Amino acid sequence: MEASLIPIARHSMWEEVGRMVRIPFSSTVLQRRRGYRRVLRHFSRIRLAPMIPVDNDGMRDLLELKNIALLYELWTFFRLVHEISAVLGSPPVRSGQPASDLFQTDFAAGGTFKWGQSVRLVYNQRFSRSRRRQRHSYSVPLIPDIALQVAGGPNAGLHLFDAKFRVRALADVGVAADGKDADDDKARERAGSFKRADIYKMHAYRDAIPDARSVWILYPGGEFRFFGVPGGGGLAGDQVGSSAEGLPGEVEGAGAIPVGPVVGGEGGDGPWMVAESGGVLRATLALMLAT
Repeated sequence: MEASLIPIARHSMWEEVGRMVRIPFSSTVLQRRRGYRRVLRHFSRIRLAPMIPVDNDGMRDLLELKNIALLYELWTFFRLVHEISAVLGSPPVRSGQPASDLFQTDFAAGGTFKWGQSVRLVYNQRFSRSRRRQRHSYSVPLIPDIALQVAGGPNAGLHLFDAKFRVRALADVGVAADGKDADDDKARERAGSFKRADIYKMHAYRDAIPDARSVWILYPGGEFRFFGVPGGGGLAGDQVGSSAEGLPGEVEGAGAIPVGPVVGGEGGDGPWMVAESGGVLRATLALMLAT
């Protein structure tokens, strides 16, 4: 391959090519012409991907032999690491390390990332009756996928997240929910929404874990929703928010955040495109982390 590329690299046309100082995103050629737009889309997806603080070999071992639901759970955890680092403007000062056995590598339960002494993110933290303070559940043992502990600010406390990956049957692709479907959860899932059962589970987390202020599902859909607790920290009126910008200053309640990479048609506008929701997730985390 190197021998084949040498004549191209030595071509005289490169003498007129300088260092690129900006990407011409406004170029119609770059956006529309076949070949150019594919390269641009591929570049954008790479830039949108979260930076995972694990070496390449370790990440390859971590992702092998995992089902799609567990891969999405791991992806969302590292996505939160990336977004929190962006909000705080600094990388984590401590990270959990993958654990290996004879058959696979996994990110061990309790793996932790910290930003100073004020913010901590924990993977698969266990809450039970035998534990006290921040890890206490007054009833049955519970293990939310992700636990975010914030030490200061109006949203100081515990915020919990569960990753929910849903796979649609091929027959469902392109079928819109019209409200007449016998199974309401099926209809909502087809519409790119969350399932009610997932919200029920998050209410169980908030009820059983005294320190939990807000509980969220993370899912590859398109609908943001927040159900605020009436009174302090809740929303006025019907207590339901449909955007991160509409959240109250003190977040207490249950919600759903769409989190997924861009997928879809050639032009990025396919019927089942999952919007890249870094802005929604980052806005929500920025509110939680505000001092």
